[in-house]
Amino acid sequence: MSEFQQAIYEIDLYGFTIVKEVLSPDEVASLTEALIRSEQEVG
Repeated sequence: MSEFQQAIYEIDLYGFTIVKEVLSPDEVASLTEALIRSEQEVG
């Protein structure tokens, strides 16, 4: 099974998958900050 097929299988089975090194560290930091702000605003 290819990595792509494995990812599709995991999405079907669990509803999500993890794909490593898709985002840069800066992108991860930016998204983390946005999620924290959103959680603080919405609760």
